[in-house]
Amino acid sequence: MIFFLNRRCSVGCATCNAGCSPDNREILAAGWIGDFFSRGYPAITKPFSVWTGGEPFLSPNALTAGLQLCRKHNIHAEILTSGAWHRNRPDLLAWCAHAGPFTLRISLDAEHQQHVPLDDIEILIDHALALNIPVCFTLRDIPGHQGMTPEEFLDHLREQFPDWTAANIGNSRWIHRIPTIRTKLHPGSIPRTSTRKNRPDPNPEPCRLGFRDLVIGPDGLIYPCCGLFAIPGHRALALGDPLRSGGIIRTGTGNLSPILHKLKTKGPAYLLAQIDPESTRSGYLTENSQCTLCQILLRHPRMQSILSATGRSAAFYHSKPAAGAQPALTSGSRTALTVILPCAGSGERLGLTGPKELFQTASGYPLIRYSLEHIRTAIEASQPIRIAVVIRSGKESVAEYVSRFFPEQEHRICYFNEKYEEWPGSVFSAREVFSGRNLVLLPDSILSLSPTDPFRDPAGTPLCRLVENALHNRPVVFGVIPCRDPDRLRYLGALHFTREMKISAFQDKPRQGYDRFNGFWGCYAFRKSAGEVLYRFLLNSVRQVHSPVCTQPFHPASGILLNDYYDLGTWPSIKWFRNSSLYHQIHFSGDPEAAAG
Repeated sequence: MIFFLNRRCSVGCATCNAGCSPDNREILAAGWIGDFFSRGYPAITKPFSVWTGGEPFLSPNALTAGLQLCRKHNIHAEILTSGAWHRNRPDLLAWCAHAGPFTLRISLDAEHQQHVPLDDIEILIDHALALNIPVCFTLRDIPGHQGMTPEEFLDHLREQFPDWTAANIGNSRWIHRIPTIRTKLHPGSIPRTSTRKNRPDPNPEPCRLGFRDLVIGPDGLIYPCCGLFAIPGHRALALGDPLRSGGIIRTGTGNLSPILHKLKTKGPAYLLAQIDPESTRSGYLTENSQCTLCQILLRHPRMQSILSATGRSAAFYHSKPAAGAQPALTSGSRTALTVILPCAGSGERLGLTGPKELFQTASGYPLIRYSLEHIRTAIEASQPIRIAVVIRSGKESVAEYVSRFFPEQEHRICYFNEKYEEWPGSVFSAREVFSGRNLVLLPDSILSLSPTDPFRDPAGTPLCRLVENALHNRPVVFGVIPCRDPDRLRYLGALHFTREMKISAFQDKPRQGYDRFNGFWGCYAFRKSAGEVLYRFLLNSVRQVHSPVCTQPFHPASGILLNDYYDLGTWPSIKWFRNSSLYHQIHFSGDPEAAAG
């Protein structure tokens, strides 16, 4: 089993099979790994695991969690790395060695070594050997790329480490070579998604390598190959979600799909022959000379009829993941409401050393929990919910708290995109995971729906359901709290709402003209189609740039009435909240911890 801990890498090779880059923030959370191991992974697979990315050492918490679990279950662990991190963080090697035994596999090719000199690799090898960490290598030839060939890398290793090389030469996994696979297809039989003109004539044989591994992507889904992640829409090729409906058991035993069995035993060449028996007549190459034939075959319309002959449905290979799989906030079902928790703020107003979202206003109640209780109430009412947590580097503990709070719930971690600005940019950083309908809950605030129940309105309806119903009629919805106090409006998102609950004026933290407003917002929601326009509008409002709400494409935005709201981002507001009736209602009316399970 191969675990992709992230798709972030400081090297950023053009031919990376995982589409990694320094700016990619997709990660596999440490909490997810613990859940995965607890679902029976050790019982259904050979005792061997590979931890990679991206760069696995850029996810040290998840990496060490995986190593500890491998040690607990007696599973061999191997870490595949470029080694680029070692110059700045050599301490990570000993830290991981303390978590559990592993083999260090270093990737060597002309492209990596443009960024990671061999001198640095030799220092890393010396350090690993001093810690009694076995070292091995993956070699890759990149046609047309200037630099050392795999043979020259091997000669260099023999020269620099002669005794060690001689001791390892009989180890079958010491050197792993990735072949450059060129394929030939009949012209027109399969769409040419990334062709390049004037290439030399490729080899006449298509790929016959059988897939031996299953892959866990950084989205927590199962894939049949480690070379899928650079392909747009790769989640359409996911085989299942291992944390749902026993997906790992079905996938691990090979019973999920006949196509996986053929790929694992006979390789893409077998599938190619089913589609086009005369496939060796003409040439086909991918953009970077890397094999993507299997991915193209999986999408081919004729694959429908081929798999139908086996009595299994193949529809999901063309457009969506396998039956029972729940893609992580992507192109799957649009029926769920996505709740976005923007947690990328620095928390300067509180002056805390840790994330403000985890500051506890009461025992067992960090700030973010008040927002999570609204989500829990909706889930308990059987409303489909998905969660997106937006953080900055160093705030992974917030995302892990959400993961522990909702261990069975679909969620996605997004990193703040520096291209966007202010708090609206924190929300818009999750744009890739927007679903048809989206709700934004501020994790340093609390809002109440009724005097008797903070998390349900007087009719017993949860906030998420109220929002979803409102979005059926309007593209943008604000949760509105009536207020005419200038001292309060100047620090909040002031607005004016009509008797029909339409938003007729809006200004973030107004500096004057407070009589124009009769309330402020405590949450907001939007359809995906309005997401970008709304971001621009909110950003202009933060910048104090006048942009009337009545001129926006989403006008008229509507409002839903909320009972009460507290911004918990400052010490005076926290003190005020602790003295409020809402605080006593939540913490002293029954046992909230018992309700939390």
